[in-house]
Amino acid sequence: MANGDGGEFSHYLLAPNGEWRQITRLADEISRAVFGQDGRVYLLSRQNAPRGKILRLAAENRGLAGAQIGVPESKAVIQDFLPAATRLYVEPIWSAVPRRSVFSTCPVGLWAWRH
Repeated sequence: MANGDGGEFSHYLLAPNGEWRQITRLADEISRAVFGQDGRVYLLSRQNAPRGKILRLAAENRGLAGAQIGVPESKAVIQDFLPAATRLYVEPIWSAVPRRSVFSTCPVGLWAWRH
């Protein structure tokens, strides 16, 4: 759900039992949520990260409390991302020329920038 055109969103998931569950609030500063092929939800967050960070959340979680940082904030601004089967493709802006970065979807630990 969008709050006007200011870039504030809240996100909901429809559970298998037909119940809608809110996973993010407007105050969470999550601008994008995408399902990954691994069953997780990937979220672009700007909360305490003005350049952006990517969180990953198990779909069965009831909110951001269980989210892990998938890609931490860096000197690059995260423009967009796409979770694939074994990689997370991130389009950061390092300078005036954007270039893509690729992250392995390893189950543990933080992903490191590779460019």
